Amino acid sequence: MKTQDMVRELLEVTERFNKTASPQIDRDRISHATNIIHLASKIFADSSQQWLNQPHKMLDDRVPLDIIDRDEGLQQTEDLLEKMAEIVDRAIKVFNNESVAKNWLRTPNPYLGDLIPLNMLESAEGIEHVLDMLGRIEYGVYS
Repeated sequence: MKTQDMVRELLEVTERFNKTASPQIDRDRISHATNIIHLASKIFADSSQQWLNQPHKMLDDRVPLDIIDRDEGLQQTEDLLEKMAEIVDRAIKVFNNESVAKNWLRTPNPYLGDLIPLNMLESAEGIEHVLDMLGRIEYGVYS
């Protein structure tokens, strides 16, 4: 997602918030929304808009932008994205190169059943498998 698009999205979300709730709730929601959009952009780069508009298992099949709009599940969405960001950071550490790490996260992996590691971060089990694989890579264990 380009910076302009992210700013435009944030302004639209802010405008919706300003119409719906008390000033304190608005500040809290805007803070959560800003963090959610920032994390999604960091993790998914150009596909963050797509991720924000799709339902996800870890969010009980809800759409992140709908969650932001309704103020229900903001913390759950933020927690999920923070966990995903931690895994992206871990991959960068393991590969010692951001572009290699992000490429690995976006490429089907035969050791993960030809699944894309980034897509596996939708479930607790998938997160465990990706972290396990990163640990194996880090320590040179490929069995």
